[in-house]
Amino acid sequence: MRIGKAFLMSIGMFSTFPMPKNTWDDECIALVIPLFPLVGAMIGCAWVGSAWFLRWTGMPVVLVTALAGLAPFFFSGCLHLDGWMDTVDAVFSRRDLDERRMILKDPHVGAFGVLSVACLFVVHFSALYTVLDANKAFIGLFFLCVLSRAATGIALLNNPPISGAGYMATFQKGKRPAHTIWLVGVVMATLAITIFIHWKVTLACTVALLTAFLTEKYLLRQMQGLSGDLCGCILTLIEVCGLLCLAVL
Repeated sequence: MRIGKAFLMSIGMFSTFPMPKNTWDDECIALVIPLFPLVGAMIGCAWVGSAWFLRWTGMPVVLVTALAGLAPFFFSGCLHLDGWMDTVDAVFSRRDLDERRMILKDPHVGAFGVLSVACLFVVHFSALYTVLDANKAFIGLFFLCVLSRAATGIALLNNPPISGAGYMATFQKGKRPAHTIWLVGVVMATLAITIFIHWKVTLACTVALLTAFLTEKYLLRQMQGLSGDLCGCILTLIEVCGLLCLAVL
């Protein structure tokens, strides 16, 4: 019962899939992040499914790429994209720590954020076009969505929150070692399954994990803690780097 309710909470919090009203329960909040990869599985299915369906209709690849490429952003409500822009604004401001944290919490988007999201979409579109045009194991998109959320969940549960980062601190309430063990298990199981799918998918997921580790360490050094926005940046970078790897292989 608690797991089912927490799953609905996770879906409602991290996606745009329609959910019943009044599903929030503070007693289940500790399970929201451990179930985050299942939300990724839903978004991954929607991403791969939309790409497959649009290709099946015979639509030109460039249009398939444009429409299917919006799926992961649409079904996540651009929540993580917002974190990406806020993080870039803060980190590239080159200010002192207190000012970087203030910029991170500022609801307005700066020049760095706008430029970075434009660059992100160019890379995302180009890489996805390459993958779809050459039919390069685009089933890997599903695994990247799962892996990005499992890796981000591990980072969120095991790092100190930035002072005032209520979003992150909220989801750390009631956390247990078993939650991290579960997320690590999801990562390992995902990698193991990809071995039987295609070596390109396995390598792309490995690159995505390395990206997660390096980005987490860099942001911790820059901000002396993590927040929801920083985790959104990590998740976004995992997916785009994994997609880029699929395109290059």
